[in-house]
Amino acid sequence: MTKALLEDGKHCSKKARHALTAVAAAISLLAALPAPVSAQTSSPCDDDDVVVQTNDALRADCRALWAFYNRLSDPGTLDDAGYGQWGASNSIFAWSGLLVGAKGGDAVARVRELDLTNFGLRGSISAEIGKLTQLEKLNLSYNSLSGSIPAAIGKLTQLKELELGDNNLRGRIPTDIGKLTNLERLQLRDNDLSGSIPAAIGKLTNVEYLNISDNRLSGRIPTDIGKLTKLRYLNLSRNIGVRGSIPSAIGSLTNLEDLNLSYMNLSGSLPTTMGNLTNLENLYLQYNRLRMNVLPGSIPAALSSLNLAYLNLDDNIFLNPPPPPPPPPPPTDENGDDGEVDDGDEGEGDNDGDEGDEGEDDGDDEGDNGEDDGDEGDDEGDGDDEGDNGEDDGTGPVTNVDDGEGDRVRIGPGRYRDSEGRIFIGPGGDSGTGPVAEVGEIDDDSEPDSGPGEDAEPVGRFADDDRSVHQANIEVIADRGITLGCDPTHLDRFCPNQEITRAQMMAFLARALGESGSQAASSFSDVADDAWYLPYLTRLAELGVAEADSDGAFRPLDPLTRADMAVLLTRAFDHITAVAEPTGVFDDVPADAPYAGEVEATFAAGVTRGCSSQPSLYCPDNTVTRAQMASFLARALEDTP
Repeated sequence: MTKALLEDGKHCSKKARHALTAVAAAISLLAALPAPVSAQTSSPCDDDDVVVQTNDALRADCRALWAFYNRLSDPGTLDDAGYGQWGASNSIFAWSGLLVGAKGGDAVARVRELDLTNFGLRGSISAEIGKLTQLEKLNLSYNSLSGSIPAAIGKLTQLKELELGDNNLRGRIPTDIGKLTNLERLQLRDNDLSGSIPAAIGKLTNVEYLNISDNRLSGRIPTDIGKLTKLRYLNLSRNIGVRGSIPSAIGSLTNLEDLNLSYMNLSGSLPTTMGNLTNLENLYLQYNRLRMNVLPGSIPAALSSLNLAYLNLDDNIFLNPPPPPPPPPPPTDENGDDGEVDDGDEGEGDNDGDEGDEGEDDGDDEGDNGEDDGDEGDDEGDGDDEGDNGEDDGTGPVTNVDDGEGDRVRIGPGRYRDSEGRIFIGPGGDSGTGPVAEVGEIDDDSEPDSGPGEDAEPVGRFADDDRSVHQANIEVIADRGITLGCDPTHLDRFCPNQEITRAQMMAFLARALGESGSQAASSFSDVADDAWYLPYLTRLAELGVAEADSDGAFRPLDPLTRADMAVLLTRAFDHITAVAEPTGVFDDVPADAPYAGEVEATFAAGVTRGCSSQPSLYCPDNTVTRAQMASFLARALEDTP
């Protein structure tokens, strides 16, 4: 066939003959490429008896493809009939989605496009792919590729489209990606990428579509992102380790039509420069810790000039604006009476102490096999509250309540929960009389405080944990973006002694695992579809970490116990494995307790030391404080100072 093409081209123009020569070269290579990997031990690209009429550059492309193919542990459907096989009548260059050809008047045939979307590929991406230097499109999405993105990807300087989404790629986004200055579309979504968003991404000044959502990225949004002035679509969502404020440079992206920064840990106020995004149609900012001085349902001033088709600000921190000035006094009649002023009750106040606050309500019950899951709070305990609208519990610092009335609801002997879900203890016991103290005044830690003295200067980011034995571990989880503290306004308090609920623990644990949550209707009988913590709970349920009890309930508002904590951590972390035959390490955890294997597993892993050494106790029914939670998680993450 090659010879026939060249014969037919004798009477063509010089330019046409060049093109036919290039096509003939490609066909020669197609027909020559190798037998299946199982039978092939060396590259066919160097065999002159097989590869004829082929230019050196195309031969180099052949070698790069051969290396890419051999790096796969499973080529998926690449070897199926109709998609091309090494050594069959269809060769590697017959892969669906692969384009080989000359460009413009260039007579040299090269690989220009490689699109292997949804081929079931497994294995890692060979660095040799960087030798396909004339690639303009590379799409390996919807496969099961693993390993890291090779830095050699930065050699593909002709790329206009790079799509590696919906795989299992890990590691950092290589800074060499900034060399792809011709890129118009970058899609890395739904992988397991970690580390910070590289500032080098600001060099992609021709990119119009950027999606790196659903990963485990951390750090801050780089200000250099403001240099991507051609962007029309930007999606950084579901990277819960990304924190800090939205950079004001975002206002330079005046061509943006879609902006998605939801399900992250962003804080601070909306930059006023967002008012410059006059082409914006859809804005997603839900599930962050952004502060907005408006009532829920109102539009922040920074966005008031935009003509949005869709706006979602759910689950952020709404700070009520200052009240309007009081109305002038009513007119009086001649006798000095207040006229007909209605003495009504000014609107009955209807604050019925509903518990369901967003931040804490709905605590999640895992209920393994019907048992409470106990909660573990090692010596130092571990509790930390967080969950709600982005900040720990969304309730701000805990304050004392004057009496047992008002909007507090009694939840047990001497225990109360207010309308925001905070838990309090009243010294009056069952009667509920007497002053009510925040739970933090009761500490079940057996270790004495070893922090600085009362007159010492504060250490670390929070002002209220400087005498806590858990301070170092609180700093660890804060550095990891697991918590921002309990004060939504100043972010300088942690409320270390406040109890946490099962719902809040779902948020903490999901963030610790780098999980951003899953959107689905609630499968728990006591969890509403709009519960703030449902995405975290749903994801942990998918992972087998959270479970319903025998009634299908999760008990989200229940305080987390130390037994619960042990069960959760054992399910969540691979290196903590439940002990099959418990021996009774702790005097108060019998070997036949439903959570005994989990408690002893956390003890063996060094996650807990119990609540007492003499006698040896674990205190499985004790609740977990925010400070204790920090120690549990830091140890489970093997990241203790």
